[in-house]
Amino acid sequence: MANTDTPLAQETIAPNSRFPMYVFALGVAITASMLGANLVGLSRLLGDDGMLKGPLIGIGLTVMVIGAVADLALGQRYLLSWLKPIVLDWPGLLKFLAITGQLGLLVVVMRMSYLEHNAFYTNVMLLTLYGFIIHYFLPSPYRLPFFLLLSAGGLFGVFGLADGAWLIGISLGLIGICHLPIPFRERLAILVIAGATLIAMRAGYVQAPWTKAIWPILASMFMFRMIIYLYDLKHKKAPVGLTRSLAYFFLLPNVAFPLFPVVDYSTFCRTYYDEDQYRIYQRGLQWMFWGVIHLLIYRYINYYWIIGPEKVHDTSTLVQYMASNYLLILRLSGQFHLAVGILHLF
Repeated sequence: MANTDTPLAQETIAPNSRFPMYVFALGVAITASMLGANLVGLSRLLGDDGMLKGPLIGIGLTVMVIGAVADLALGQRYLLSWLKPIVLDWPGLLKFLAITGQLGLLVVVMRMSYLEHNAFYTNVMLLTLYGFIIHYFLPSPYRLPFFLLLSAGGLFGVFGLADGAWLIGISLGLIGICHLPIPFRERLAILVIAGATLIAMRAGYVQAPWTKAIWPILASMFMFRMIIYLYDLKHKKAPVGLTRSLAYFFLLPNVAFPLFPVVDYSTFCRTYYDEDQYRIYQRGLQWMFWGVIHLLIYRYINYYWIIGPEKVHDTSTLVQYMASNYLLILRLSGQFHLAVGILHLF
């Protein structure tokens, strides 16, 4: 990823100006959460037919106004100093609008084509679009925490509040074990016991209090990444922090893809905004574009060209059978391209 070299990203907040900004941020959070309630699993908390949604949006907007007025009244004017470089940075703003437009078109194509499943083309992709817009305007210290919250919202949106809470709770427990203040081998032993317990639950020997839906995603989050994380943790190959570690495991597109590319922790840390951000965003869109192309080709092959072994009668049908079944790997390639592309946007 790239250096956030915009003036906005380089701004820091003076201690005495933080409170109005936190109030403003709270208002933004309330408003955004209500507008995307269906995407982050909050719709069930809003009453019948979402009767509380409108009032809560009003409350969020009011809190935003209070924060903005307080910022001006106290003479900090941080909001103005925050917005001014954005408005004046026309080249950067035009690049952002172009990237957002391309992302919006990709989302429209995915939704019109019903690519993969509803959790992907609705929850993940809409969260990606709206989240990218908010993420762009955040100062750099707040971008990774926002991505973490966005990923957690995606889990709640796909699995619901109960299963989402269980999935996050189990994940926090496993990550917490890695950082226990005990010798490394003892931590490994506890992890093995925890893993064996989860395997017993998955096999049905122990009753699990959550549904079976979370197992594939939980496994894809930790099966390989936990090994890599422990290795880097032991050998201190990359900096470790609460937000960074959680964001490494809670990756937004993972909620829709049980088969997920293996992400190296040290690379995840080293390449986070290590070059121009617009170049990274554009590269991510290119990955997503080819992911869509791969999935559309896969769909055509799966619907119109693939044949079963019982239809092999001669050399041409044998070639068709072998080629069409081999090309089904395009689905996996498409999913990997989309996942990597989404990560480039954050």
